[in-house]
Amino acid sequence: MKGLLVFKEQLKEFYGRHGAIVRPLIKFVLAFAVFTILNQNIGFMAQLKNPLVVAGLSAVCCVLPYGVISLVAAAFALAHINAVSMEIAVLTAAFLVVVVLLYYGFQPGDSILLILTPALFFLNIPYVIPLLAGLSCGLISVIPVSCGVVIYYILLYVKENAGVLTGAASVDITEKYSQIIKNVFSNQAMMVMILAFAVGILAVLVIRNTSMDYAWTIAIIVGTVAQLAVIF
Repeated sequence: MKGLLVFKEQLKEFYGRHGAIVRPLIKFVLAFAVFTILNQNIGFMAQLKNPLVVAGLSAVCCVLPYGVISLVAAAFALAHINAVSMEIAVLTAAFLVVVVLLYYGFQPGDSILLILTPALFFLNIPYVIPLLAGLSCGLISVIPVSCGVVIYYILLYVKENAGVLTGAASVDITEKYSQIIKNVFSNQAMMVMILAFAVGILAVLVIRNTSMDYAWTIAIIVGTVAQLAVIF
């Protein structure tokens, strides 16, 4: 534990001396990783899978606030979704507008959780999310994390049903929207994850000033319980 605290102080000192270089580099790496993960999982628009496009967008994100980077990532995802289903793209865009409006209630920097949450889900380490949010943010971080969970399940639905969605042109538009809302926004697994992450964030917040080890343990337990709930 003492070693971790020493390492933390060393990182803070390094960041203080080289922040002008480290901040843009972190933004570039984060944006590049997010765009790459989206291309690997919902890469339905071939033009966006070009490495030069990914690198170029990541370079632009170097000078943008995290909130704007989230919007760029959202537009990137919407372009891929629209290549499969315009209806889901419209619903997702409407949801993201609500998220943008809610953004003004977030603590500064919390918007990064909007893009980290789906990314960590696709990397199969979602239990890290309540730990990160609980240790670095306040209780209000439940909002961007919950929105990030919803975004992940929208992307997952598109990924798993791309063939059906592409071939559903003859389906009545009202019925199509009804099916999408039922399958995505009424997903019980999604609700379980949101609840589990909210509890996990609260638990880490309560004990973060007591022991880092306990916070890590609780976050893993909450994530594991959530995963088991989804399976069963």
